[in-house]
Amino acid sequence: MSTKILRAVDGVRLPNEYRVLLRPGEIETDVSGTVHRLPRFFYEIAGWQEAHEIRLVPHFTLAELMLVDCREVQLLLSRFPHYVPCSIVLLARLLEDFRRELMPRSSSAQTAATARPRIRLADPFPALLAILKQSPIFLALENSSQVLMSGINKPALTEPQ
Repeated sequence: MSTKILRAVDGVRLPNEYRVLLRPGEIETDVSGTVHRLPRFFYEIAGWQEAHEIRLVPHFTLAELMLVDCREVQLLLSRFPHYVPCSIVLLARLLEDFRRELMPRSSSAQTAATARPRIRLADPFPALLAILKQSPIFLALENSSQVLMSGINKPALTEPQ
């Protein structure tokens, strides 16, 4: 992962217009009644070029993961800087491991590149999720994510320049 250019910021220090939308460190209850703490720490991303240059894991750039959130309000989608939760690195690692699990084991790079996944894309999502949850890395990442979201482990912050 290329973290040299990632700048971590404390969400409570963001301008008010961003704090209102991101609600750093606040408690949120989902539809099933489970309580979650929203992310407090974010990476500040200056523009799309920077997001495309940051390769979080071998097969995913930061830009690819930023583009999937289509429910963001206009301010968070259209203006830079963007503030991405620091836990995005855990998601990237999980997706990379999931991708690896889908590909058959092979000693040949060419065979691996052209091989079919062990899981058909037509398989129902619950079946894919069940396979993912069997992975030991899933449990480790899930626990790490909960610790990071709780604010117990705080990333090193870069002071504003």
